[in-house]
Amino acid sequence: MKKKLLAASLVIALLAIAVVGGSLAWLQDSKAVTNTFTVGQVKIDLTEPGWSDNAKLVPGAVIAKDPTVTVKANSEKCKVYVKVEVPANLAALVDLDIDTTNWLATGVTGVYAYKADVDASASDTVLPKVFNKVTVKGTATNEQLAALSSSADSADLKIKVTAYAIQADNLGTTDPLVALHLK
Repeated sequence: MKKKLLAASLVIALLAIAVVGGSLAWLQDSKAVTNTFTVGQVKIDLTEPGWSDNAKLVPGAVIAKDPTVTVKANSEKCKVYVKVEVPANLAALVDLDIDTTNWLATGVTGVYAYKADVDASASDTVLPKVFNKVTVKGTATNEQLAALSSSADSADLKIKVTAYAIQADNLGTTDPLVALHLK
């Protein structure tokens, strides 16, 4: 009888464990989250619609040169800069009419910052021209101009304009000019 009672107790205990264990196995939960990211970008274009190659340098000449920066559609909010490089020999003989209302001197020679961050947009954003013309000083002499054209370095006759853009958000304490290697 003890064996039957022990066997019955064992069966009841196993059934209790199975019932409790089985009911616990059904208490489950599961959740998943899938995130999709897009990649931000900053894209610009630099054009000079009024420029004609090989413009003649003569005293008093006014030469159309109109560097225009366009922040391309779907770019992130950005800061825009231009670097204007004029060789010293040429700089002594010409003037540029930099648009100082829209393009602010940065304290770095020849580097100008657009007056405000350019907001993200679904369409291209054309910024005001950096300058409209190059004026050859009326005091420039034939000898000075001839020296430029006979220079061994053809770079003496070139004005180089380079546009840069960098995201405006999340720069922290980073100086954009340093990030763009303009200092």
